[in-house]
Formats: sequence, structure tokens, C-alpha cells
Amino acid sequence: MRHTATLNLEDISITYSAIPVKSDYGVPGSPVWTEMEDIEIEEVEILGVPVPVNSLPVKLQSELFDMSSEVEWCDSY
Repeated sequence: MRHTATLNLEDISITYSAIPVKSDYGVPGSPVWTEMEDIEIEEVEILGVPVPVNSLPVKLQSELFDMSSEVEWCDSY
């Protein structure tokens, strides 16, 4: 099941979706954490106006995708 998270900046809002996957070091007793895989940009709003992601230049799409590392994903999966 895909989860969503939104990064709200001053003039732009970006909604991402991803699939949470439990990860560990593969040895008994190792810590377990959640990593987000298959991250996609679902929605972009600039100054309150929805903008189709595919209409943005590829370089800008890449920069927005890189910003997904700043998103705080919900910890309850």
C-alpha cells in the first residue's frame, strides 16, 4: 500500500507517494527500520495553483524528486 507525505514550503507544496518496506541488517536481533521505496511525485502546487508534474521541465522534476529526502513520512505503517 502506497503512503503519501507532503512537503510544504513557502510558495510550493509537493506531495510524494512511496511504498514502505521494513529493512534490517539480516542478522538476528539487528535493528529494524522502514525505508521508502518507489518514490513518486503525486502533486505539485505553486502559489496555490496545481501544476501537472509532467508539464514541468525534467531538470525541475529531478530537483523536486531530490527534495523528497526532506519529507517526514508517518512512522505508523
